[in-house]
Amino acid sequence: MVLGLLRVMLVAGLAALMVACSSSPQAERYLLAAPQLSALQDSQHIDQRLVIGNVEVAPFLAGSGVVQARGNMTLHQASYHRWAEPLPSQLQRQLRLGLQQQLPAATWLSIQGSAHLRSLDYRLDISIDSFHLLANGEAEVSGQWQLRSAEQGFVDAGQFRQRQTLSSDGYRALVDALQLAWTGSMQEIAEALADTLADLAPAGDES
Repeated sequence: MVLGLLRVMLVAGLAALMVACSSSPQAERYLLAAPQLSALQDSQHIDQRLVIGNVEVAPFLAGSGVVQARGNMTLHQASYHRWAEPLPSQLQRQLRLGLQQQLPAATWLSIQGSAHLRSLDYRLDISIDSFHLLANGEAEVSGQWQLRSAEQGFVDAGQFRQRQTLSSDGYRALVDALQLAWTGSMQEIAEALADTLADLAPAGDES
């Protein structure tokens, strides 16, 4: 009798567990779309060899969940809306593709595949300070870039900031807005680099 009751309780417990698991919400995972950018005017004169170095994100952005601010001092990292791969690796790949499209005469390499950094001309590092929803309902992407020589000497640096209004409510709209803001940031970076690299080009290269 007792054994039979234990069996019934065990079966009932397993059934309840299966129902709970099946009813748990599934996490949505997001991957940024590949950029589609046009070459900058006169970009054919920018032909240096560059490597995309570190793309670092602020610690509060380093988790897998999409982040939104809930007030001046409160942040929320979503449990069921996550990045499909770490945000730094997504942004590094996006940046390389976006710069290749805007400055196609230059050579752009990922640092993971660059064994001989000294054979290149410059290294570009990026720090991301914001890549999230602000408390006012806008998506913001901001940070700074730094250009160094192959010998690690400082060459130039700059900042970027883009805000984008969401087209609707929800995390899908937030990710779309972050994509647009990041695309605008890549355009900012490319335009600033074009000016810097044009000044660094040897005399006579634009003839």
